[in-house]
Amino acid sequence: IMWQDTRNAAICKVFAEKNAEIFPVTGSRVNTVYSGSKMTWVKREAPEEYAKVFKFVNIPEYMIHMMTGEYQSDVTYGSRTGLMNLAAKDWDENLLALYEVKKEHLCHLNEAGAVVGKISPEWEKLTGCPTGIPVISAGGDQQCGAIGQGVAGPGNLSIVTGTGAYGIAACGDIPKNLKDDVTCNASSIPGSYQLEANIITCANAFDWAIRTLYGMDEKIDYDLINRELAAETGVAGCTLVPYFKGTGAPDWNPDATATFTGVTLATRRSEMLKAVLEGIFMDLANKIDSIASYMDINKVYVSGGMTNSETICQLQADVYGREILIKKDAETTAFGAFLVAMVSLGRYENMEAAQKALNPMDDVRVFSPDPEKHAAYQRKQQYMNRVYGAVRDLEA
Repeated sequence: IMWQDTRNAAICKVFAEKNAEIFPVTGSRVNTVYSGSKMTWVKREAPEEYAKVFKFVNIPEYMIHMMTGEYQSDVTYGSRTGLMNLAAKDWDENLLALYEVKKEHLCHLNEAGAVVGKISPEWEKLTGCPTGIPVISAGGDQQCGAIGQGVAGPGNLSIVTGTGAYGIAACGDIPKNLKDDVTCNASSIPGSYQLEANIITCANAFDWAIRTLYGMDEKIDYDLINRELAAETGVAGCTLVPYFKGTGAPDWNPDATATFTGVTLATRRSEMLKAVLEGIFMDLANKIDSIASYMDINKVYVSGGMTNSETICQLQADVYGREILIKKDAETTAFGAFLVAMVSLGRYENMEAAQKALNPMDDVRVFSPDPEKHAAYQRKQQYMNRVYGAVRDLEA
């Protein structure tokens, strides 16, 4: 069941009535993305399948079992279920009862970076990978991606522009003034936490726009796309509220949909495409503002598929009003997992030492914002937020 599956929306609406109690324990409001309510859905709506359940596992947990024979996980995954006590870093009995999930159906939680088993003879037969090699659970993709970009301590922000979009900043301990405008998750650095804000649709919304506006279903002419976007030198005359699949924090509204405004007979397809990107990045700017209320942000690192276009990178800098940095290898998740493993195996004393030795920052592209364009995008961002508020209230 994928993270964008919203068949659990009705269950989440009921559980959300207890957000005031749930958020301080889990670091997140109830939402359709986290897996706990998906387990509730299976129990209630697919009883024949539920009767067969031995374990609920995500893909990493399944792979760990295939490689080692163990049912092990780590706290970064636990903190994305809605079932884990964030401070205790263990399954919470009250939440398990609320979500109707049995503890024996879940994997054992470890700190990120823990050795969770060794390669089994069965896995060696399947793959040729030698028996006995330690298997390390380095943490979730967003956590590892942030570390791969250099986000190990407060002050640096990682933005990942993938299928969804994420803004992540390390915060050390759980902030004492934590509000539900962000989520707080366990970090891939043992004993640490991170603040996160997300957008459900990012690259998939961009793909939708390309298919719909340009008729490019299979073979996409990215050169044409980039040329047309580059020709749109001003702020798009139309505006997109970019919630194609609901919203992330703070309101986690699974019913939200995308809304175009300001479209006229003179609106160009390239202008609408740019409005899609502007909407995504203006919502990310909302998230950056929320995270910045907890800490000073010194550097913003951006990764993901959208960094392949310099036009799109510059647009991000203009919308955020911040200098953004993009490493030559912008796909940082695997590298972050490697850094976690090196520290776990004792090759480096801590993450700072590993990053200093293995994470050179001398090949970085820098995009600086245009102050006038940023001021225009701030006004447009405020307008977009008002449109969303009006539509949400109307639909309610």
